[in-house]
Amino acid sequence: MLQMAHDIALSHHEWWNGEGYPAGLSGEDIPEAARIVALADVYDALSNDRVYAQALPPDEVTDYMFERRGTQFDPCIQRLSATLGFKGFGRCFKI
Repeated sequence: MLQMAHDIALSHHEWWNGEGYPAGLSGEDIPEAARIVALADVYDALSNDRVYAQALPPDEVTDYMFERRGTQFDPCIQRLSATLGFKGFGRCFKI
């Protein structure tokens, strides 16, 4: 469990195409848990008000995330999250 927490904290800003940070990991070199949390993190950031930005409507959040499949996000995990919707997404993985 601690290893998974470490992987998520360290790697959830990595991008599928290698343009993320801090290590520039790409594809399946990014731990699976971090790839899942990356989606949830961006969804949360875009769909809720922040001090620096207002929440986007759900359809804009979905469009944003869809446009970044295969670049920012693992295309398979992104497709699964879009199919299930984020309410059902957590039931597919034991995090």
